Amino acid sequence: MTLTVETRGVAAAPLRKVKNAERRTWRTRSKAETEGAQSCAVRAAVAELWPGGVPAWLTRQRRNEAIRNWAFENRAPRPSDRTIRRYLRERA
Repeated sequence: MTLTVETRGVAAAPLRKVKNAERRTWRTRSKAETEGAQSCAVRAAVAELWPGGVPAWLTRQRRNEAIRNWAFENRAPRPSDRTIRRYLRERA
């Protein structure tokens, strides 16, 4: 039995069964595939500004300001405080 999809009176190609290996859902994607533009900007900024990790003595306000300035200078999306906090919490 072959199923076909009809759109506005125009017959499309027949449907086929999709194997489980071909299915891609959000659960099977890696973290890098689902990371947004702002998180990518935070990751790149932290890697460039502090290769050994964010210093413990640096205040949250100064850290976020440095990351946002880096993003502005490198024409990357400027991340919010919440995005920076979320990224650093997941990384720790």
